[in-house]
Amino acid sequence: MAKPLFEYKLDVLLNEWRLVQAQISQFDTVALSIRGWAVTVFGGILAVSASIKQAGLVPFAALPIMLFWLIDALFKSFQSRVIGRSEEIESYLRSDEFRKDAAQQTSFGFVSPRLADAFKLPIAVRLQDLVRALFYANVMLTYAALLIACVMSYYVLSQIHFAK
Repeated sequence: MAKPLFEYKLDVLLNEWRLVQAQISQFDTVALSIRGWAVTVFGGILAVSASIKQAGLVPFAALPIMLFWLIDALFKSFQSRVIGRSEEIESYLRSDEFRKDAAQQTSFGFVSPRLADAFKLPIAVRLQDLVRALFYANVMLTYAALLIACVMSYYVLSQIHFAK
């Protein structure tokens, strides 16, 4: 016997919610990798600069740091879209509308699956999301700290070089 439409649509909705939760976690893993690469590249440039006693190389570390910042923000903007969908699903599941639909076992009006719609946006909206993500605290602080370390390292290496 086939499932009632309500149960079928609820299964689809819950599977979409599980998929969204997995994607959120995957984006966090990607962000951690990007930040690890940013630190590694900065450390590599700093090590080369110190070993050849050329403090002037350290400022060049700012370019890859800013590129990693941009890439991190891009993924964070994707993640925020996915989080938005998770919030929509959870809000519906907590709502009186869902309770009424469940009690009546009728097909509900909530559209699912619908995650792909969050990415079919005009370029201007996507750029706004990217700029907003650049300044999320958990994104910005990592790269601001690396840029500050870049400036401080340049200063320290310059002082060491001139002291000799």
